[in-house]
Amino acid sequence: MESLKSMASALLVIIPFVLVFSLVFKEIRRQKKKWAAINELSWRLDELKQTMFVVSTPTVPDKKIEQELGEISAESLVSGSNYSIAEKKALITLMLKAQGKRANAIVELHRERPPYEVAKKIPWRAKTIRLVGKAVKIGDITSGNNKNLANDPDA
Repeated sequence: MESLKSMASALLVIIPFVLVFSLVFKEIRRQKKKWAAINELSWRLDELKQTMFVVSTPTVPDKKIEQELGEISAESLVSGSNYSIAEKKALITLMLKAQGKRANAIVELHRERPPYEVAKKIPWRAKTIRLVGKAVKIGDITSGNNKNLANDPDA
């Protein structure tokens, strides 16, 4: 009987510790999964940036816009508080759309937000990241193959 009481007491002490440790390990696994996703997206984004310029200005420094290919947009849902993941997903999607139009740059990149009144009435829209930009083909101003319209009045 005495050993049964001591065993019950030991279980009452051990069970909360086991529960706390299981929650801690679950959180650690969740964080590792989140960082793996962020690293994967960062790697993909860096890969795309090797072939495409992305700027928030209407022009790319030292480059000439040869052809405007149209406005593009991309959305990504925010799960939990992972805004950085959603933002990277939207930017990757936007860059892939630009590549699909044979663009090598995105200019005038900005984040669109719904008006406060709309976001307040429709809460799920507040959890959406929407990026908008203009897909363009650019050439090097100093290249002999591309005419610089600013310096050539006949172009």
